[in-house]
Amino acid sequence: MNFTKEDGLVSVYCQSLVSDDSQQLWISHREGLSRIRLEDAFIKRIQEEAGIEQSMGFNPRASYREESGTLWFGSSSGILSYQPSRKRKTPPAPALSITSISVDGEELNPRSGLKLRPGRYDLRIEYVGVYFRNPGEVTYQYKMEGLSNNWSDALKNPYVLFSQVPDGRYTFMLRSINSDGVYNEDPLKYSIIIEKPIWKRWWFYVLISIGVFSLASAYIKRREYQLRLEQQSLKKAVEARTEEVVQQKQEIEAQHDAIKLQNEEIQRFNTSITDSITYARRIQRAVFPPEQRLHQLFPDSFIFNRPKDIVSGDFFWLAQKNGKLVVTVSDCTGHGVPGAFMSMLGITLLNDLVNTRGILEADSLLNMLKNEIIQALRQKGSVDTANDGMDMALCVYDPERSTLQYAGGFNPLVLIRDQKFQIIKADPMPIGIGAISGMEFTPHELEIRKGDVIYLYSDGFEDQFGGEKDKKFSRKRFRDLLLEIHELKMPEQKRKLQRSLEDWMNGHDQVDDITVMGIRF
Repeated sequence: MNFTKEDGLVSVYCQSLVSDDSQQLWISHREGLSRIRLEDAFIKRIQEEAGIEQSMGFNPRASYREESGTLWFGSSSGILSYQPSRKRKTPPAPALSITSISVDGEELNPRSGLKLRPGRYDLRIEYVGVYFRNPGEVTYQYKMEGLSNNWSDALKNPYVLFSQVPDGRYTFMLRSINSDGVYNEDPLKYSIIIEKPIWKRWWFYVLISIGVFSLASAYIKRREYQLRLEQQSLKKAVEARTEEVVQQKQEIEAQHDAIKLQNEEIQRFNTSITDSITYARRIQRAVFPPEQRLHQLFPDSFIFNRPKDIVSGDFFWLAQKNGKLVVTVSDCTGHGVPGAFMSMLGITLLNDLVNTRGILEADSLLNMLKNEIIQALRQKGSVDTANDGMDMALCVYDPERSTLQYAGGFNPLVLIRDQKFQIIKADPMPIGIGAISGMEFTPHELEIRKGDVIYLYSDGFEDQFGGEKDKKFSRKRFRDLLLEIHELKMPEQKRKLQRSLEDWMNGHDQVDDITVMGIRF
């Protein structure tokens, strides 16, 4: 097994290893001690609470276990000993309680359970675990029975978000874990019921069945009566007509059958194409990172993606590598099937550059991605080769340094800080053969403060036609909208963008793929 600082170790630098009589492995570092419980791989940091000062540095290979079980560690400030016989009794798990529940941004206060009308809801559940010994090390695990039967990873967040929860019966289960790895044997449970809509209830199906049966019976009887009348009329017409008229009738029927067969072939062909594109949408959505992954890396965030056609030329992508977070929003050439192919190529190349090659500089990523696209599409700038590319805004966030690298081609970065709107401009060239020869993308590095909000987006929202005068939404109107909504909670911002877009379109067709991502630090 591989353990790192992200799993709970004090440091990735190991000075010595020693085990005790309780199936625990002790690791000394320059900054303190880490203890791994072998039965479940739980890691505990041992620093200030054990008398280890920040200036104390442990020496390499300076650890020893006596036959009595006492452990000794040598450091730059003296010797530290650990006697298992004096081990304190393991404290109980933190006491749990739910402090708040919000439904679509509105805070409610139901005690025994939550019951909602039919629909889909964004749920935010806040909670607290009381543990006085080391409150900063309390972690939580949760699961929502009905959505998932698996416990989540241990998190320090005192809240959890569930987006667009459909109708059904759910049980939210929560347990807390103290710094010694002790968790609640009996988790906290909370019942949530979202009622089924009328059209999902059994009596609705019964009424629909009765109605359909009645209409079908009436139609059949009416049709039988009409057929009898037509048969009588046809019989008289056939008797009165000459052989020439009968022959003409037969020719007309043959032509009708041929046209019908041709129409059926066209319909089957169109259905096949639609089915293929619909299946391609499933593949594209599988390649896109799930929205839950965005919330894991950036808990206070949203993504609004609305393709023009079944598949999209816009895409968003994110990754975590060596403690840094990479996130991008891109607008590929065209939309529909051509744009979808470009989006799949862009995601594949980004996965290789970041996760395989470990490139974590924003400008280097765009420069290398440009070259990879030119090479993959064999672009030479001639009329008989593909000149496709993409507009992109890409950021690399370092949580430890609180810095954000940005580089972009046509797509800028919006930063709102203290209610002030800032635009970090992109370079005026795409990712592809259309880039300016010999020019590389410009790096920008920003110091991130708590409360800062950034937005990455494609130009689809700005270019959408609508309104009373059938004009574009415009760049200014879009940026004013972002400034207006930036202090709202992220799910509410997403709903505001969607409502503003629908009000503006007011029956107009969507002209391009639309993607907007918001992140609050």
